[in-house]
Amino acid sequence: MDFAFSDEQQAFAELARKIFVARCSADQLKTLETGGGPRFDRTLWQELAASGLLGIAIPEAFGGAGQGFFELASVIEEVGRHTAPVPLIETLVLGALPIAEFGSEAQKQALLPAVAEGRLILSAALLEPESDPARPDAPLSTIATESKGGWRLQGHKLCVPAGQIAERVLVPARLASGEVAVFVVDTAAPGVRISPLATTSGEPAASLEFEDVRVTSAERLGD
Repeated sequence: MDFAFSDEQQAFAELARKIFVARCSADQLKTLETGGGPRFDRTLWQELAASGLLGIAIPEAFGGAGQGFFELASVIEEVGRHTAPVPLIETLVLGALPIAEFGSEAQKQALLPAVAEGRLILSAALLEPESDPARPDAPLSTIATESKGGWRLQGHKLCVPAGQIAERVLVPARLASGEVAVFVVDTAAPGVRISPLATTSGEPAASLEFEDVRVTSAERLGD
């Protein structure tokens, strides 16, 4: 079997490397990191969008390149190599890929082109104050109570990657039946409280609290 990278796969990695070399020098990163605010370069984010790299694993029908996880991983490797200040894993792996796989047609149409064009940052809120690696099947404390035309979210999520810059966050919550549902929550919605957290890596992360946050049926991911 031939395990060598194809020319196309190498081209994605080389394009990412070229962009990061130009934008992620030690001096540029230091200026960003000492400037206050989250470690996020919006100009670099737009360059990645213009190059097509933000849409690398998004289906072509929604403005992406329709590539696979391997091609995406080659770009993520360059993010790590250059410590690039962009939420690529958060937006594409935690957010866009689940939406592309499980989202409704309306969700895909509304969200995926915006990701590919650099207009939308995504993340996922997976940890809670009671989370325990030894008990991955423990019930979620974040709950979704059925309400007319949708649900009301109540709960607290910790260490949400890029939580203070993401415009939409995938939030797992427990239903009255005990089942878990995932909701695509607008972080600007009433009742969402965002508290930035200090991290040893300097990467942006936040605590998200949901106080009677209204989500509609259209914002539930999958069935």
